[in-house]
Amino acid sequence: MAGQSQPNSEYECRQIMEERRDWGFKGNVNRVAATERVTSAAVESAPGTDANCAHVITPSEFGPGGDSVIVNVNAFRAAKVVYYKCANLPAPKS
Repeated sequence: MAGQSQPNSEYECRQIMEERRDWGFKGNVNRVAATERVTSAAVESAPGTDANCAHVITPSEFGPGGDSVIVNVNAFRAAKVVYYKCANLPAPKS
């Protein structure tokens, strides 16, 4: 299981590890594709860490100037993936 929110407490998870994933400038141009790429890589890596859940944290968009963002000051930050081992994950939806 992977997603952009932390697992619910009812899943009884313990954090195993966290890692940074390349986001790059292209990630800011196409956030959807970059999020899919990072999530896919996290799902592929999870079994090797003994994790069964991954929380993907994408770099936030922030810039000076309010609604008219001129420069994204987080443009070159990395995404972060936090891996968890959960005891009570919900059954997969079919």
